[in-house]
Amino acid sequence: MKPAIFLKNNAKKILSVIALSATFVLFQNFSFDSRSSVNNWSCTSKLSSDYRRLLNQYDSNLDYSYGWDRRHKMDLFYHDDNRRRTPLVVFFHGGGFLKGDKCGVFSRYENEIKTLLRNKVAFASVNYRFLVKNDERGATRAFDDGQRAFNKLRAISRWRNIDSQNIVVGGTSAGSGIASSIAFNDSNSRYISGVMLFEAQSTYSTSGLATVYAAELRRANMNIEQALRRTSTSREILWHLKDVHGTNSSHKLFDHRTRTIANRLNLIRHIKTTSPSIYVENVEQPDRFEFKKSVAYHHRKHADAIAVAAQRKNLYVKKVAGERDRRTVNLSRERANFLNRVLR
Repeated sequence: MKPAIFLKNNAKKILSVIALSATFVLFQNFSFDSRSSVNNWSCTSKLSSDYRRLLNQYDSNLDYSYGWDRRHKMDLFYHDDNRRRTPLVVFFHGGGFLKGDKCGVFSRYENEIKTLLRNKVAFASVNYRFLVKNDERGATRAFDDGQRAFNKLRAISRWRNIDSQNIVVGGTSAGSGIASSIAFNDSNSRYISGVMLFEAQSTYSTSGLATVYAAELRRANMNIEQALRRTSTSREILWHLKDVHGTNSSHKLFDHRTRTIANRLNLIRHIKTTSPSIYVENVEQPDRFEFKKSVAYHHRKHADAIAVAAQRKNLYVKKVAGERDRRTVNLSRERANFLNRVLR
């Protein structure tokens, strides 16, 4: 049969095959459930070959989409062959809501992740959207991304052999803020066994910071606004806080009657009797305080504030904070002890 006649007689069949193939390609490209090899993973360059070989032993969803933005990605390692559903640890990277990536978590907490996987605990690392100038949602946009990723993980837990009511959320710095926003949300309390906060930020509201650093402000004979406007280093905090609060006016930071976003950003106010057990670790900054961005956001005073708020609600809290703990405490052991305590 001539090609032209064959095409004419079989046009409908050919078009159906093409349409079916196109649908399959689209499904492959946009499926929320695509599987990847660890060797082709976006984080490969950050890992040793031995580490990759270990991770290859586990089932995985890598560069897994949980939303529409290019930053709506997460990596999940899980135990599909386990007889019982496994716990899950979800982690959010740091970076001041301005930088960072889910891949960095695998290097920074390599030993902890290996231990989790070897002990039949699933692990997920999550990306989220960064701050955008003059976006009125400020850092709460990242909070919402964290909640969206958490919801997605719970939704797929049934097909990934994960216990959706035995989850620990954690994060470093800005990631600890996202983890706190999830863990201290009452609607999530039945699913979360514990929260792990590293270089934690207990609050981003100016009124909250005034409470955390009340003693330092009294000694300097200043209020929080004066302290944040005083020097170029303290103004760096002020400029960052404007983006966190989603405003281009520093004056609005101190007018809490009109800044409803401040309530969501004052994380310790959301700790309740129904909140999960807390591990908080702030050991990287010196005990001597100054209004410098790295110090003010990560000082041991944040860990102290979280611990006090938790104790008032009769919650279990393990605090590791300050220079002395950095020198004398076995951090890996304390982290493991907390996970052993909260994960069923």
